[in-house]
Amino acid sequence: MKNGSIGWPRPLIAVLIVTAVCFVGIVMLGTQVSRVLSTVGASVGPNSGDAYPGTNAGNPGTAVGGQDSNPNGGDEAVDGGTGGGGTGDAVSASMLDAARPDLLIIKTGQITIQVGAIGPAIQKVTEQIVGLGGYASGSTRSGKGEDASASVTFRVPANRWEAALAAARGAGDDVLDEQTETADVTGDVVDLKARIRNLQATEAALQAVMTRASAIKDILEVQARLTDVQGEIEQLSSKAADLEGRAAYSTLTLNARMRPAPVIARQEARFDPGREAEGATAQLVGILQHVATVGIWVGIVWLPILVVLSILGGIGFVITRWARRTLGGDAGGGAGGAPLPEGGA
Repeated sequence: MKNGSIGWPRPLIAVLIVTAVCFVGIVMLGTQVSRVLSTVGASVGPNSGDAYPGTNAGNPGTAVGGQDSNPNGGDEAVDGGTGGGGTGDAVSASMLDAARPDLLIIKTGQITIQVGAIGPAIQKVTEQIVGLGGYASGSTRSGKGEDASASVTFRVPANRWEAALAAARGAGDDVLDEQTETADVTGDVVDLKARIRNLQATEAALQAVMTRASAIKDILEVQARLTDVQGEIEQLSSKAADLEGRAAYSTLTLNARMRPAPVIARQEARFDPGREAEGATAQLVGILQHVATVGIWVGIVWLPILVVLSILGGIGFVITRWARRTLGGDAGGGAGGAPLPEGGA
């Protein structure tokens, strides 16, 4: 200190010493600070690892969502544990995701298309569906010409459903009708499998009782109950397998109809000179057949009757004239043959 003033080197040295001490303290406590920061934002809940799938809330060294935190890296620990409130959103999104492999969704659809030719269109769709891993499970075809139509039912893998719909739409000139439906049977299958497990446990218990039963009556009762349980297991297993199969392979029905021809073409198709000539000939033959039929009936039936009637009429006429002459002559002769008085008047 000179002239009442403090020299500047001493305060500067003191500041540097305090700064160095603080830096050493921060470095030594860095691990504890990083661990504390890693818990910031973590969800608070029961100490159970089954709270949500893929989480381990009971392990403070594990971040929510199943990601292991790095206790030696503060930044990584913060990133792994940040967004504890967003963990529930991630879980909810995964539970509501329709593409989850554990969901069993039955998809059915029906598409009606208009085509210029039935055969090529059906063959094109069939080849594309087979290429997607599907197959045709049934088909029908009826009519001809403009009235021709066909229907084919395809079974398509569920994960290729959209591609199958696109193939069906693209096979025709126009899509006249399209209907699709979905049914979530995940809960039904889960329920069926739970019932199957319960019945299987009952079956095992009954089999154990069967081995210990000694009386014939008891054996028969247990056997009857065991048979019923096994029948229920087979029935439920068959139903569950059917639902799983329908969910694995979706059902698509394709209806194909002929495209109407233009009006002029239809009018030309309707006029057929050969067909008209055949119709006129058939009409003439029909008329001649009627005339011949009438002639046959007249010659065989009516002509003999007319001849007989003519003969009978002639005979009657002759007899009538003879009778008139005979009776008329006798009357005239008697009147004219009377003698006149002699001498006159």
